[in-house]
Amino acid sequence: MKDKSTKQPWPRSAKITVWVLGVVLALSFVWHMSFRIVAYDYLCNLERELSGYKVIEDYSKFDAENDVKLGINRKEGYMLGANGEKLDIPFEFLEISPDVFTAAQWESERKAFKFCFPLLSE
Repeated sequence: MKDKSTKQPWPRSAKITVWVLGVVLALSFVWHMSFRIVAYDYLCNLERELSGYKVIEDYSKFDAENDVKLGINRKEGYMLGANGEKLDIPFEFLEISPDVFTAAQWESERKAFKFCFPLLSE
């Protein structure tokens, strides 16, 4: 038997095959990731839109329940004071905090990232 202690170089066709497969693999990875990035953008916008509606719905339910407790009538624009007198509604009671929408946007981005890039998410 021959002693094969010396390594022989790869044949030229094998080298070309490995290079071609490496390039094809790299291009397919880039192609695949580009679709994931497009899907991430689409899902972020969709989640923001849905979470925005959900936040508004949740707060309107929350407001309706608390308005009764606090004596606020938003339709007629007054709230009841301690002695039952009608007072103007303070500005803070009329709007939803922008922080709520910011938190909803962060949550929507987190959900979209986790869906599109499961290996990179926490």
